[in-house]
Amino acid sequence: EGCCRYQQDMRCSDLFNALLRSINGWYGTRRERTLRTGYVVPPERFTAGRIYTANDALDLQRVSVDLPPRYQQAVTYDKNWTVMGEEDISDALDDADERLRLQLPYATLRKRSPEVRTRDLTAIDGGTLETYFVEESDGQDVLDRVMALFREERRIYRLRLGRIGYLVDLQSIVKLQHPREGLAGGRNFVVAGVRDDGRRGQVELTLWG
Repeated sequence: EGCCRYQQDMRCSDLFNALLRSINGWYGTRRERTLRTGYVVPPERFTAGRIYTANDALDLQRVSVDLPPRYQQAVTYDKNWTVMGEEDISDALDDADERLRLQLPYATLRKRSPEVRTRDLTAIDGGTLETYFVEESDGQDVLDRVMALFREERRIYRLRLGRIGYLVDLQSIVKLQHPREGLAGGRNFVVAGVRDDGRRGQVELTLWG
């Protein structure tokens, strides 16, 4: 009965979004029709499997909104499914910290990087990322990974390729070399989306990095 009390109808996509967003993760269907999940990773820490240049690009569009670096981030853990008011808590409970915990929707961890804020005036507060972890150590792990991931500005591109685009799939690491975009030396990206156009023999990749 206690479990059913919090049961609610939810689409599978909404469930995946809620759970994976809480760990800064991703999910998607690869070409072999299997559902894959994983963490969003800093692409610059990995070796690119493929290099695409301006000569390879049939079209390249930079998504208008870049993702600025974050100087501060909060992460929640130990979600309280039954938030109580002070008047609802028994007087027999004399632990002040526990009484406060029962009145809050979750516990919160926060991390701040003065270095990032000083280096980049466009840096933002990343707000609060709600997780479903119970242990503080798990919440801290997510917080550390998110702060490391967003220490610098991130870009999103849509790259249209010919059949060479079939050589990569979701979560592949590729390098984009494109002088027009200030990427003459190349920059690593994660393949965050794949759209195949078999009739035209083309592939559109969404690149994040």
